[in-house]
Amino acid sequence: MLHILRHSPQTDNRFASCLRVLASRQGLLLMEEAVYALLPHSPSVSRLELLPNSVRLYALESDIQARGLALDQEGFLLDLDDWTEPVAQVLAEREGIELSTAHLEVIRALRQFYAQYQLSPAMRPLVKYIGQQLGADKGTSLYLLQLFPGSPAKLASKIAGLPKPDNCL
Repeated sequence: MLHILRHSPQTDNRFASCLRVLASRQGLLLMEEAVYALLPHSPSVSRLELLPNSVRLYALESDIQARGLALDQEGFLLDLDDWTEPVAQVLAEREGIELSTAHLEVIRALRQFYAQYQLSPAMRPLVKYIGQQLGADKGTSLYLLQLFPGSPAKLASKIAGLPKPDNCL
């Protein structure tokens, strides 16, 4: 089931009501004023972060951009400070990925890498770093390809709200 919410989370109690009835494996489409709930400074973002990973979040690109979440032509956030885990979920959905705990583990580690080195890693440094942070079983190209098909470094960086790695096409 897909729930559609278009009212401001700050001025309308329908936002809280909708979150209470959401069940596992259901979706929530944020439209118009409801997209403000994704923004980092929104008091509602913490409520979205508490939703189970199995609840899928969606937002229309035009609504995202109109409410201040600017993306470049490839879908990377222009302002790194706009990132929240609910934003990551929306970005992942745009790429056809349903975020799991394993995805979020890698994304959080990737954000730590960026905070430490001020760059998004290419594949080889990403694999090495994930192996150091999350264990050798997760620090493999195959593991990352299963989570982020195609170009794991590029796709994981996009979902993590980071710039595109320099050597990714």
